[in-house]
Amino acid sequence: MSYPGMAGMRATLGDVSGLIGALDDGEWAMPSAAAGWTVKDVFAHFGDLLGILASAIAGTLDTDLGIERLNDAHVAAKSLWSPGQVSDDLERQAAALLPVLESLQEEPNASTEAQLLDLGSYPVHAIPDMFSFDFYTHLRWDVLAPRGPLTGHDVAAPDEVRLKPAVGWLLAGIPKMQAGIRDSLAKPVTLALTGPGGGAWLVDPGSELITVTANGSENDAAARIESAAHAFTAWASTRLPWRDHVTVTGDGSVAATFLDALNLV
Repeated sequence: MSYPGMAGMRATLGDVSGLIGALDDGEWAMPSAAAGWTVKDVFAHFGDLLGILASAIAGTLDTDLGIERLNDAHVAAKSLWSPGQVSDDLERQAAALLPVLESLQEEPNASTEAQLLDLGSYPVHAIPDMFSFDFYTHLRWDVLAPRGPLTGHDVAAPDEVRLKPAVGWLLAGIPKMQAGIRDSLAKPVTLALTGPGGGAWLVDPGSELITVTANGSENDAAARIESAAHAFTAWASTRLPWRDHVTVTGDGSVAATFLDALNLV
């Protein structure tokens, strides 16, 4: 069960809430590093995502849009909201959803699958991992400097609580989020992440779907892909170029073809 996901989600929500309370009007209006979104738009997205996933859990999410287009549409619909409205919406959505997610950490419901639009199907107990990743990545790579516009704000350093579920979400998404991603992986590779949230996984093309196995034998890998776990959240989502943050040993061509294709959300 994703008890670490609940802890990560609560921690990142705390980071976001603390920052919201410290922003002035000019900072709310700054362009973020998320293309087309201001800082206010990013925070509006947080509340939206909580609502979207609540609908997915309930089986009432009905749209022909993929998750990225749906996010853009919802943010655009709130473009005239005040910072206070954005903050209130986030608090309301979080207060409603957190107890639901807590209850879904236990069977018989924990393993129930929820279809998260074009991201694939996931057990509901893992949904907090998604929030941990989304909040962590938007906050630290799209809003805060050096990639984002905001400077002079203290936010907790990246740690195991925040990064473990964020990394877990990305690993779970490798086989599911991109149609045809298996075609980019000719041979197994080891993904070795260092620092908080780190570990080692064997990423294998498998017979039909890529498999991601913790502590898989490096003897089976054609290449070793090494990076800090914090940086992984940025380059795996194409916010930063992987070549600037990854060390590859072994078959560089196998690794590069896979990494060039990877784009997780």
